[in-house]
Amino acid sequence: MAFVINPSEGENGSGGGGSDRTPRPDVREGKKLVWSAGCNWGTSQAGNTKIGVRFVVVDDPADGTDIRGYVWETFTLTQTAAWKLQSMARAVGQKEPWDAEDQDETNSVIGHAPVWVNITHEEGSDGVVRPRIDGSFTAYAGELTEAMEKVVEEAEEHHKSANQAKSSSAPPMPAAPSIKDEDIPF
Repeated sequence: MAFVINPSEGENGSGGGGSDRTPRPDVREGKKLVWSAGCNWGTSQAGNTKIGVRFVVVDDPADGTDIRGYVWETFTLTQTAAWKLQSMARAVGQKEPWDAEDQDETNSVIGHAPVWVNITHEEGSDGVVRPRIDGSFTAYAGELTEAMEKVVEEAEEHHKSANQAKSSSAPPMPAAPSIKDEDIPF
């Protein structure tokens, strides 16, 4: 039996759910409380360090139906884009400067606490409309509930397993050619 994903279906647009879970909801526009479920580090097309953050909705003041939905945000480590990560750091209560290129420290700052965001929808270059954070992050002053923590724990596990599956499906690196001393011309 095949495991089929249909990206055109609205019910699972923000991520799959197994047969034992309800599908992840699409994240609608509006104010949401989100918490980092994991970070993926990489390099932008321009050669800059970028951090793709999977946020999970832990509170939806409108009616609660967006809880467990995912929205991605990218932070690029350049002087002109630093304002966004700085805004995020302020919202989670980070007071001291830190080396943003230190992955563990930056992941810790980003995942320290939930933050309020405004979600808009944007059409990507592939024609798919996705939720996105409008760039502003606001501190959450409420109580952290067990329900919120459970949603984040589940999302962190999903993030880890998705990354493991992605890395295990990558083609293996070709073996390095063996070179003998007599092959070196000098």
